[in-house]
Amino acid sequence: MSKLSFAAGLLILAACNSQAAPIDSVPQNAQEIEGNRSAVATTSFQAEANGITVTASNFRVEQMYFVADVCFERPIIGLDWLIGDQTVLEYNTQSSRVFEIGLLVPETDIESAVRCDFVRFPLGNETINKFRIVIPFLQTSFATHDCDGAQAKLNAANTGITISCYSQALDNGGMEGYRIETKPEALSDDEANRLIYDAFVETVYGPWIFEGEID
Repeated sequence: MSKLSFAAGLLILAACNSQAAPIDSVPQNAQEIEGNRSAVATTSFQAEANGITVTASNFRVEQMYFVADVCFERPIIGLDWLIGDQTVLEYNTQSSRVFEIGLLVPETDIESAVRCDFVRFPLGNETINKFRIVIPFLQTSFATHDCDGAQAKLNAANTGITISCYSQALDNGGMEGYRIETKPEALSDDEANRLIYDAFVETVYGPWIFEGEID
């Protein structure tokens, strides 16, 4: 029997199909930052998948990074949704996985209907003109502590895994997590933990795709 806290690393798989179309509005923050930005595109794109609209704008190169501003509707209000960590930039026959994601407005409330982030991709010394950003999924930033709900997902997926959850009081507040009670012998601990963590994390699949070019 193995034991793991809810702070385990995110491992989510990507999925399926939606293309962005340009829209007329340009956000107020689409302006050059002197000395830091070498190229900028002010076109704003909008894509919809799985009932969720995502907008990408203010595409620019800052030093050795490609950066864009991305806003999305929260699938469920009150949960801390994030752009998926498998988001990629495709350019010049290459691809670059997202390096950093951060709130454009740090004071954004978790109850707000929309969240806006900057997303940063490493470029190195590469030049870039045409680009394609693929956001395969949105996910919550931390696992829910719904043990029964997670077990129901594991059962529905016929994983053969059963878990139990625990809560332990500590001087600094406490700790919660799960234990693997049973799993198929052929299933490694790593794979079992990935399936369990996926069962605790809320995920909405796209993808949301944005194509454009910068000056």
